[in-house]
Amino acid sequence: MSNQEEEPKKEAEKADSVEKRSEDEEYDPYKYRDGHLGTSIAFFHLVKSSIGAGILSMPFGFKTTGMIAGFIVGISVAAFVIFSFLVMIKTMVKVAKELKVPHVTLQEAAAYVMEHSCERAAKYSKTLEITIDAMLILNYVGTCASYYNYIIICTLTISGYKQYAEGAVNSYRAVAAGLWFLPLFSVNCVRGLRKMAPISILGNVLIMGSMIVVCYFIFKPDSKGFSDTWTYFATFETTPLFVGMMVFSIGSIGVGIAIERDMKNARKFGGLLGIYNVSMTFVVIVYLFIACVGYWKYGEDTRSTIVLTLQSDSFEWLVIFVQVAVGFALFLSYPLMCFVLFDIVWFNKIIPKLEEKNMGKKKQLMWEYLFRLGITALTGVVALLVPRLDVTLSLIGALALGFLSLIMPGILEFNFTYGKHQWRKPLVLYKDIGIMVIGFLCLMIGTYSALYSLIIESQKGPPEEADNSTALFDEFSF
Repeated sequence: MSNQEEEPKKEAEKADSVEKRSEDEEYDPYKYRDGHLGTSIAFFHLVKSSIGAGILSMPFGFKTTGMIAGFIVGISVAAFVIFSFLVMIKTMVKVAKELKVPHVTLQEAAAYVMEHSCERAAKYSKTLEITIDAMLILNYVGTCASYYNYIIICTLTISGYKQYAEGAVNSYRAVAAGLWFLPLFSVNCVRGLRKMAPISILGNVLIMGSMIVVCYFIFKPDSKGFSDTWTYFATFETTPLFVGMMVFSIGSIGVGIAIERDMKNARKFGGLLGIYNVSMTFVVIVYLFIACVGYWKYGEDTRSTIVLTLQSDSFEWLVIFVQVAVGFALFLSYPLMCFVLFDIVWFNKIIPKLEEKNMGKKKQLMWEYLFRLGITALTGVVALLVPRLDVTLSLIGALALGFLSLIMPGILEFNFTYGKHQWRKPLVLYKDIGIMVIGFLCLMIGTYSALYSLIIESQKGPPEEADNSTALFDEFSF
């Protein structure tokens, strides 16, 4: 009788075990998220995080490649960056499912896949985490500095000191940077992505409105017409600059991850018609259109930003309006770019240490604002030290985003797949190796090109003696 009673009990325990294991296997991270961003707000944030300083240098980017090569390079780089980012997001969701948590950070995903891949990979887990943090910080410090830099350029151009707007550090640039420090710090005190939604929408409206006015200048009938100095293909030596610009312009990896994490329905983020693909397709179309018509109009007279290239004798006030509107749009975008810095350094690194010391909320808030003040000051100093906007964008895109957007997706998926299946899925592993190889080549070539340009720029004389718009092509050679 005892054995008969034990058998049903064992069967029940076995059934419970199977049911529990089935539930574990079917854990869905999306079901346990508490995101608050709607699809439309996510779209605006993604567009705003991408259409920023990058769009201003697109015509100059086509100047570095030529018209036909510009389309080929632009579409190829954009498609590769978008594909790689979605590979990264997909792997991060898989890691979250393995850990049975709603979401993971990029650093947590990297640590997990390295530790569960093989012994050799596990040794570099901590190193990879530190590298990711360093590259993210470099990326967003550089991005915020490029926004700060353009605001300085815009201020000096409108004030009648256009010759000092770009080039070596000078007192005029330093004064302009100082004047904008407190306003940028003030807007940088906005906390949380949801509170930034109205700012993001207004920034999008200003940027798109400005680009419409830019198109008016390009297409309006005048005595000059379209330039005949543009080329189909430029020299190979200058082409890597545009690769870096494109990676920078659409590779807002930190903001993209944060938006996917905070969406109400994160399932709509990826996929063929997901919000990320739709928003990035829109961004790429806008970029290539502005690049094409801007370079077509001005040819060899194209400067580092399209706004500085605009020329009009009868509508000078409209040129000023565009400069102010774009500058204000980047001013509003500044806190969105700084958000990732706070997420990495403040919330993930500093706050836990302050809580260990039992520091009160008021003191934490005071230190947070001091941290925000320090970030604003740091980006201002970087903006002064790296004078050319196009070189800044290319360097950041090639180095920081080349690693994060092009190499990291391959590292994540390769180690995750190898850890679970070894070489039983060779096509996935070979695909990831291809991603890493292409990403590494883009990083090396783009970084070398941008650094070489920066060295040339630093060797120029004072602004009165240097032509900041075309000297790069006179001296650029390997």
